[in-house]
Amino acid sequence: SVVGADISQSMRALAAAYVADRRFLACAPEALERLSVKFDAALAIWVLQHCQEVRRDIAEIERALVLGGRLFVLNDRRRIVPTRQGWKDDGANVRQLLADKFRQLDEGEPDPSGVGDQIAQASFWAAYGVC
Repeated sequence: SVVGADISQSMRALAAAYVADRRFLACAPEALERLSVKFDAALAIWVLQHCQEVRRDIAEIERALVLGGRLFVLNDRRRIVPTRQGWKDDGANVRQLLADKFRQLDEGEPDPSGVGDQIAQASFWAAYGVC
């Protein structure tokens, strides 16, 4: 079973329609926080760079994973947070925040053949474990 979480109702509906499998559930982050279930793994693909409260969201990911659980992150190296003045870098270091909560298992850059040179150079991936 797979659970997806997104703040956008339209993205949750799109995900449910795209996956179209009874073993998939898309819900709001608030609903996920109320669930008392733990997960074996989590994926955060180009999402933490945009989170308004990234420290809280990383803590929620840690809470939702079982001991020994795994987290895979693909993210921009800088923050790109939406504001009323456009997209801004608030200076939060996502890599360091992740390192403070998880044990890093592996890291690298995305393959440019899949995302293009510019995106590959601006991004990182890392795998983490819950201790």
